[in-house]
Amino acid sequence: MAYAISLYDALVSINVPKPQALAVVESLEQTMTSELTTKTDLQQLRDHTDREFVAVRADIQQLRADMNREFAAVRAEMARGFEEQTQGRAADVALLRSEMNVAISRASMRSTLFMMGWTSLLFAAIQFLGS
Repeated sequence: MAYAISLYDALVSINVPKPQALAVVESLEQTMTSELTTKTDLQQLRDHTDREFVAVRADIQQLRADMNREFAAVRAEMARGFEEQTQGRAADVALLRSEMNVAISRASMRSTLFMMGWTSLLFAAIQFLGS
């Protein structure tokens, strides 16, 4: 309030009419009390901001925890899928090996029979020609 009296006296001393000087002082005082920030206003803003930062940090921590859980679930699901595919392929490989062994055995038997047949024919031809 002391600044208002000093301002009023300064305006009157430079020949500003008293009603106008009073209007200037009242307008300035109104502006200062309604539009300017006080230390209390700043402290309230600081407190509010601090609470908001704490809440945001908590949200971020919760989000990290949620993401870690989701990533762990995805990793586990992928591991199960890879394991199922590997087991399925192992069974396919075992079946293929078995089928190949059967085919090789059949081919061996056929070639053995074929060679025995030719050998028998050869001996028969030798006996026939030799006699």
